Amino acid sequence: VDDAEDINSIALLIDSKTPEGFDVSSVEILPGRDNFVCNLQMFSQVYRIRLPFTEQNSLRFSLHLERIIQGLFVKLRRLVPCCLTNLNFHVDLPEEDEMQISVLGVAVGLGHPYLLTTVGQPISSRIKSKKDSELDMIFSMDEERASSEIPNASGLKHQSSHRSSETKLIYHRPPREYPGIDMTPLSSIPGGRIERYMGNLDFFFIRETTSIREVGGLNGFMHRFLSEVFAIVRAHVAALGGNALVAYHMNHCVLLYNPHKNQAQCLVDVGGDAVLVQYHSGEHNSSDASTRSTMTSLAAASDSSA
Repeated sequence: VDDAEDINSIALLIDSKTPEGFDVSSVEILPGRDNFVCNLQMFSQVYRIRLPFTEQNSLRFSLHLERIIQGLFVKLRRLVPCCLTNLNFHVDLPEEDEMQISVLGVAVGLGHPYLLTTVGQPISSRIKSKKDSELDMIFSMDEERASSEIPNASGLKHQSSHRSSETKLIYHRPPREYPGIDMTPLSSIPGGRIERYMGNLDFFFIRETTSIREVGGLNGFMHRFLSEVFAIVRAHVAALGGNALVAYHMNHCVLLYNPHKNQAQCLVDVGGDAVLVQYHSGEHNSSDASTRSTMTSLAAASDSSA
């Protein structure tokens, strides 16, 4: 590309490569992925950025968002393989030359695609129920066979070589229980089933300080404040008799900062639904055993035929 303006426009349209072991989605369930097994880590971050008055504000804004996503990859690299799902960005302009970006999402652990499913059923039973439902149709649905059928004996070697790069990934297991109060912006808990609805929670929190430098600057102030907000919300969920908060959201985040007076104020509005979750670990264990036996028999058949 010869024109400099075209280079900037193309740079805005091209996304950077996602690291191995990560998936990124702005919706709850990533299309093509049905192996969400556990809720690993919910994250909520607030960025305050100064924007100079230039003609390349669109490019600078795109670069800032790209840095935020790359920073999430670095901070959550120990959780791979995982999917950063339900990503939600909220942009404010508190000052003429400042921009505030709030990021909310959750890292969901991925199980082995051939052993686990989101609903805790083995693939063989899922395919059987799917075929039974197709018998009621006049015409069968057109879809990829590779994603709906168990690989046969002739295709095992091909798939094992195709997924050689994923063999070093340690897939997550569904939790038997969660020791604390789980929080997620999703409408459900991966690897669990909602047994009872305990109530809706909605809070307004205000925090101010006159010693912003002593608490680690604006970053330390916001980190402490959000940590206290999460602790208070978890305490209310436990008081209601629940063990998880689903549909967590942050509606408002107003941050005022005056470095000359060493002061800062912040107001946040958070909410969600308190629920009681039962983790179906036994169903996963039984499904894993049956699916492993199926895969073992298929592998033995391929070796005998070879």
